[in-house]
Amino acid sequence: MKRTRQTYNVLQILAETPTEEWYGLELMDATKLKSGSLYPILARLEAHRIVRRRVEKGNPVTLGRPARIYYKITKAGQDLFMKWSAQQ
Repeated sequence: MKRTRQTYNVLQILAETPTEEWYGLELMDATKLKSGSLYPILARLEAHRIVRRRVEKGNPVTLGRPARIYYKITKAGQDLFMKWSAQQ
């Protein structure tokens, strides 16, 4: 997996809170990335099993908004972040 500053920043946020799930808007706020940059990064991380995603359960009408997609770092993601951090 290619290391970019943006990918590292996303992983850093997730690695600092390994038990938490984040949804897209929270990650955009935390990383200052726009959706056009963030979501392709998340898709690549998910494809490499660095993060996993979970779709919120519930009816969008009842929720009053679209269902959120939550992201959480995996053990492989934590290992990759530690490796990247050590290389700095």
